[in-house]
Amino acid sequence: MLKPSTFSQRSWGWLLGVVAVGFVVWGSMKDAEAVPRILRPHNRPWAYQFSIGATGVAGGSGNIGGFDVSFRGGLYGHISNVIGAHFNGRGHGPALGGALDLYFTDGSVLLVPGARFWWDIPIARMAIYVAPFLQAGLAIGATNGFALGVDIQFGVEGKVVLNKRLLLTLKPIAFDLQVVGSTGGGGGIALLFNVEFFHVGVGVVF
Repeated sequence: MLKPSTFSQRSWGWLLGVVAVGFVVWGSMKDAEAVPRILRPHNRPWAYQFSIGATGVAGGSGNIGGFDVSFRGGLYGHISNVIGAHFNGRGHGPALGGALDLYFTDGSVLLVPGARFWWDIPIARMAIYVAPFLQAGLAIGATNGFALGVDIQFGVEGKVVLNKRLLLTLKPIAFDLQVVGSTGGGGGIALLFNVEFFHVGVGVVF
């Protein structure tokens, strides 16, 4: 027969073990339930976003061959449209899409159609993402003559999806390299390295 003291010690050991496992299971359930409904992950592969912000010059070439790049001497407006889908058919991971950007100031306009690759990395099992991206396209401008060249952008965006539908974005900083040739004033080539900052956007996932 077991001594009462031995039985008591073993019983308490089992009881404490069951309580510990219960706390672990309860904690896991609580963590899952702790994610607010508005921030629960989604599985919608497609996304469209519209963003607007400012871009400033980090270096330039001035006026080359009649190509007026003086509008890059300070801040200028930047509007961006992106639509695309994730490769895995879900709401996160690698994605590819089309982009259409517009730069403007003081009568100068630069249109940049292109393609964007990005990777939505979820944070804390919620619909909050960090998204590094790379974008490349053509740069088509109208300043002092017709301008044509290439544009490469890279950076990181923060994204939040609310109620599995509404997309909010923030691009704190990104970099933009443009090589543009002009037909005005005998022609020429401009090499510009720009910094984009605090672009905010809105969109939808579907």
